[in-house]
Amino acid sequence: MLRPTVFLLAALLLGGCGADPSDLFDPGGAVREPLQYPSEGHGAPDQDAIDRLIAMERAQRAIAGASYTARVYSRGTFGGAKPKDAPWAGGAEWEGRTVWEAEFAKPDAYRMKAIDSTTRDRVGLRVLLEGKGATLRYPGLRGLVALKRDLQHEDLLDFRGHALAKLTPQATIARLAGSGTARLVGQTRLDGAVLDLIEIPRTPAFDPEVAREVVGIERGSAHLRLHAMYDADGRKVYEQQILGLKPQAGQAVVKLTL
Repeated sequence: MLRPTVFLLAALLLGGCGADPSDLFDPGGAVREPLQYPSEGHGAPDQDAIDRLIAMERAQRAIAGASYTARVYSRGTFGGAKPKDAPWAGGAEWEGRTVWEAEFAKPDAYRMKAIDSTTRDRVGLRVLLEGKGATLRYPGLRGLVALKRDLQHEDLLDFRGHALAKLTPQATIARLAGSGTARLVGQTRLDGAVLDLIEIPRTPAFDPEVAREVVGIERGSAHLRLHAMYDADGRKVYEQQILGLKPQAGQAVVKLTL
């Protein structure tokens, strides 16, 4: 059963075996730089962080589309089910990584192709997210026919049961940009860009096991380049890295097809 590990999107934006999983997955040709995350939450909400979230939302509204590579990590469990070939992450959990080539077009269309994955039968899967539905083309002979799917279809969920459509950059920005509890917790570098790391604590409505989320906002452009989720024990359970981002200015609507 196919179960793509979404992101953003991405990315997009990687715990287990004593190492940060961000450093365990290096798709061919991707720029790799060590990501430095805060180990725990810091301080009270601050207006600077809230303003940066607002700037991120404005930057998303200002583009007509974008192309990028999303490198995505997710760790079970919450509402997910274990694919037969998913690697062990420690304890009773498993993990998976997928690299997507992605395109976005206003108002809400994403065209994505899995180009690498720890679950090999996902490689080659193509997905078109548009409005309240999705179109899939599976690898091999099954790809001769495009299949319509609901956004909550099992092949469009990650290992935690998150819907792919809820983890695109646009969906993540819409969900988190209005947070009044954000705080600036540090900086990191990814794909040659300096990112400000903004923490949003306690988002149980999205995933009850997630204690905090962190977004990496590119210094200058204010584009979302990184999204990570942590559980109450500080383990990273999801990350999407958005690499090679090429935003397209303007308001023109481009029709994406598979």
